[in-house]
Amino acid sequence: MKKRVLIFRFWFAAILSVIMAVSAKAQVLEPPNLLCASVVNGEVVLTWEIPANSQPSHFYRIQRDLNDGTGFTTIIDGLAFTSTTYTDNAAVVDPGAGKITYRIQTYGSGSSAWSSKVSTIFLTLPNIGTSIAQLSWNAPYDPPPTTGSYQIYRNIEGDGEIQVGTVSPSITTYADTLFGLCDQDDPNRLFAVEYRVSYQRPECEMFSNLNTGNYKDELPPEYTEIETVSVDPFTGFTNISWYPITNAPDLIDYTIKEYFSTTEQEVIGVVYVYEGVNYWVFDEDDNLNDATSFQILAHDTCGQELGLPPFYTTMRANSSYQDCDQFIELIWTNYTGWDEGVEKQNIYVNKDNAGYQIVETVSNVQNAIQLDIEPNSSYCIYVEAVSNGSQRPSTTNATCVDTDYPEVIDFNYLNRVTTVDEKRIQIDLLQDVNGNGTTYQLLRAKGDDPFLPFGTYSETNNPLITVFDTDVNASNTVYRYKWKAFDGCGAELAESNTGKNIVLTGITTSQNLINSLQWTNYSTWDGGVDEYRVLRKLGSELDFSLLTTFGPGQFSYEEDIEAFLLEEGEFCYKIVAVEGTNQFGSETTSESNEVCVTQEPLMWIPNTIVLDGYNKVFKPVAGFIDFESYEMEIYNKWGQKIFASSDIEEGWDGTYKGNNVASDYYRYIIVYRDGSGKSYLKQGVLYVIV
Repeated sequence: MKKRVLIFRFWFAAILSVIMAVSAKAQVLEPPNLLCASVVNGEVVLTWEIPANSQPSHFYRIQRDLNDGTGFTTIIDGLAFTSTTYTDNAAVVDPGAGKITYRIQTYGSGSSAWSSKVSTIFLTLPNIGTSIAQLSWNAPYDPPPTTGSYQIYRNIEGDGEIQVGTVSPSITTYADTLFGLCDQDDPNRLFAVEYRVSYQRPECEMFSNLNTGNYKDELPPEYTEIETVSVDPFTGFTNISWYPITNAPDLIDYTIKEYFSTTEQEVIGVVYVYEGVNYWVFDEDDNLNDATSFQILAHDTCGQELGLPPFYTTMRANSSYQDCDQFIELIWTNYTGWDEGVEKQNIYVNKDNAGYQIVETVSNVQNAIQLDIEPNSSYCIYVEAVSNGSQRPSTTNATCVDTDYPEVIDFNYLNRVTTVDEKRIQIDLLQDVNGNGTTYQLLRAKGDDPFLPFGTYSETNNPLITVFDTDVNASNTVYRYKWKAFDGCGAELAESNTGKNIVLTGITTSQNLINSLQWTNYSTWDGGVDEYRVLRKLGSELDFSLLTTFGPGQFSYEEDIEAFLLEEGEFCYKIVAVEGTNQFGSETTSESNEVCVTQEPLMWIPNTIVLDGYNKVFKPVAGFIDFESYEMEIYNKWGQKIFASSDIEEGWDGTYKGNNVASDYYRYIIVYRDGSGKSYLKQGVLYVIV
């Protein structure tokens, strides 16, 4: 039994040895993972990772390609399988002459494939002597890496290396702008600047060769871009803001130049502003009434200037107002300077210190506008230009104006319409003398016709303006009048009350000895009609006297005139309307036309006289005649005048030359006039009885 066990163990060991030998012979060698080829002190240091299946019996072989067309050559064999770095000595190769490419393989019981190729980073500086170092290098891998980054290092005149940039692995160039490399004593001096580039990955950092170029700062700061120049509407001072220059580390200050004109370019002010400031207020600007232009120049430590930048010009506004205009004429200069241009312009108005409000928005090129206003107010206005870009707006100065309006009247009162005579009507206007430049238009309407302009009259220092209308028939027609008042600017203010003349008519009837009067009402007074007065004068009288009065609602009157038979028979009347108390303290009266009515003369003539009887004198009895015009003549039948008299109280006693006449028929002729002057003739026959 023991013998059988030993035989089995022998055969098992033999079979296992054969299996292991076959497995070792069938194993495939892996190359190291070549990571970096870094230039250090003129030598190339290679770094790799050991393959996972490396054995003590394995070695590494490294080949190099100088990229001169000769291809790869082996530079070392027999590196132990535990090795992870190798330095390619500078005496053998010059890494500053161009890139060097490396590869590595594993060998022992056979050879592995070659690793991926890794090249040194070869840095070139093609533009020596300028202000910008243009760095260029090759990618260490093919294809180029997609992770990690390139670091750029700079050392100026041996002052120490600093990192100046980082770029992604897809970029193999870098432009380094050199600021402040200047020598005030030797403007032509060049400064030695040393660069190198590294590629960083988690396992190692790969440096390029060092490369040195000679440079000096010949770059002035870029143009200073002004954001906005603006006039503060609240102070009138000019504000200027600009975008700080961020890519000029050697910037030290700005110079702000102010000009009256971009064409004459006469500098009217210069301000020096230190770096770090990007806003300035010209609070002592003497040029507060005109648009001014500005330029900003930046200076670096080397005194470089790029030249004159573009002009930026403020906006200036002016306004005008005439006291009769209902608008303010606003004009302004347009803003210039923004590359994006002006999008729109807002008009801000502050009325009576109530705060600024946008009242209009206009196009980017408009530079004038008429703004409706209210009189007797205070206005301040400014314009705001809004950019198509993101710049802060630019504003004009505030231009202020008081819209004083000519003083207007508080009232215009048609004081009265009164009849002077049949062909004249007087119209009185009570005016407010405190108006300035007031004019009045008188309008007239005949009866119920529409009002038509009659005349225009200017204000006077006298409170009353009196106008006479002579194109009238005041005895038969009612005329209506009113005034329109216009202020000193011609704007209609108000209409006055309406007034009209009083038309009086009268008739008489001889049957009942009554004179009947009717009149039209007066209108319209502020105090109304207090009473109507009836005035009368007889034909023989020179002046009217008050006959009676009535209240404001009565427009007729009848007078019994029997008591006036021995008067001439003409009765003349007027109506006087009396105004009640009014608010102006100008109570007045209005008279009607004068109406005269004449009673038909009364004449009673006897037809017989008896010389020795009761009725022995031939004497007519008369009433309502003009006794001064009376004449009577008596004729006999042969036509001989035997009696004449001009005194109605003197009758004929039937005698002729002291002797009684014979009984017979005699002819009488009587002439007279009535109170209105109308002539009458009465003739007939009387019989005389002796």
